[in-house]
Amino acid sequence: MFSVKMMAGAVPSKRIDLSDSDIEGMVTLFKALSDPTRLRILSELTFKGALCVSKIAELLEISVSRASHHLTLLEHLGFVRGTQEGKQVLHSIDDDCIVDIMRRTRQHVAGE
Repeated sequence: MFSVKMMAGAVPSKRIDLSDSDIEGMVTLFKALSDPTRLRILSELTFKGALCVSKIAELLEISVSRASHHLTLLEHLGFVRGTQEGKQVLHSIDDDCIVDIMRRTRQHVAGE
């Protein structure tokens, strides 16, 4: 587990004013990223580039249908896109912001 460290009486240096719509969108994003399988899929895609669903399933040691289910959600949210390559659909990251969020979160959790 990790904790947020702030000195008593400290005021955050930058205020983030969030509307209800902003909060709903952020909750959706964080819920999507809260699933270990989806994070592993995104990680593989950042490392290996475009992959077909069967290769993702093989790498993660999950069923093709489970990998497909997670990819569909990631595509719906705009994190990943599928491109037809002959008979296969290759999936790749379609939102560099997601990669940045993952990188920054990893650094935060590691205490960097």
